[in-house]
Order: sequence, then C-alpha cells, then structure tokens
Amino acid sequence: MELQKKLEAYGRKLQAYRHRVGYKNQYQLAVAMDCGAIQISNYESGKTIPSRLTAKQLIETLNLTRDEAIEFINETNALRIERRKQAHGNK
Repeated sequence: MELQKKLEAYGRKLQAYRHRVGYKNQYQLAVAMDCGAIQISNYESGKTIPSRLTAKQLIETLNLTRDEAIEFINETNALRIERRKQAHGNK
C-alpha cells in the first residue's frame, strides 16, 4: 500500500477512536489534549504524524485498550519511518 493510503487509513482509525470515546468533533479532542484543532485535523487527514509524546497522549485521551495502544504506536512509528525514507528518496 502506498504511503498516502496508509496515512489516510491511519487518520480514519484515529477519527473512529475519537468518535467511539465521545468526542464529536476535532475541537473537543483538541481541548482535552490542550492542543489546536488544526493539529488533530492534520493527524486525521494524514498530513502529519503525531510525535511519540503526542501518540502516548492520544492513547490516554482516547482510552485505547492495551492491544489498540500497541498497534497505534507500531503504526505511528512505521509511518514516521516510511515518511522519512520517502523524504530522503529511499523509496
């Protein structure tokens, strides 16, 4: 799967987690995390990937299960590595 499709799938999963826990919009999650709604929008649209610290905060705020948290961290790290490789021309 190409990187853009992976990023979009990642964003949809993040959005599903947000809805499941009861945050109806990105602003509500942003307030809970003390960040900007644009930041949440960028994660959900695949424009940016959360840092490790932010990923951990998302896990806590979205009340992910242990298995979901492990999968989320693994996906976050894999996307970060793939994006870095692509940026350096190592496809």
